[in-house]
Amino acid sequence: HGTDVEKVNLNWCHMSDVGLTALSPGLVTCAKIKELDLAWNELHDADVLASVITALHARLEGVNVSGNPVVDAGFAVLCNALCQCQHLRVLFAPYMHNTAHAMPAICDALDQCQQLVRLFMYGNEVQSTG
Repeated sequence: HGTDVEKVNLNWCHMSDVGLTALSPGLVTCAKIKELDLAWNELHDADVLASVITALHARLEGVNVSGNPVVDAGFAVLCNALCQCQHLRVLFAPYMHNTAHAMPAICDALDQCQQLVRLFMYGNEVQSTG
């Protein structure tokens, strides 16, 4: 029964933005989803990702978007959507090609995520500037 699904694992599916858009109506009907794993797909459009996350925001506790090429300003859009997830505790976002240029906007967005306790962003193109 689809509405009882709590964990959705769609990593390494070669899914594009079009594929996620097609899956969105089905995902939204699963009101109990707590964990969403979309890692290592071909998701470029932050607006598509944000719309899915916004629709599922009520219960999401963990989101993995690792390895998707949503960069800089797009990732800030995604973070703003994630901040609507009142129960979000863990965000995996390594290897998304974000740069230091995007970090202020990302930090501002994530600062609103009151329940976030673990953030993984290793493998991005952020380097310390001192």
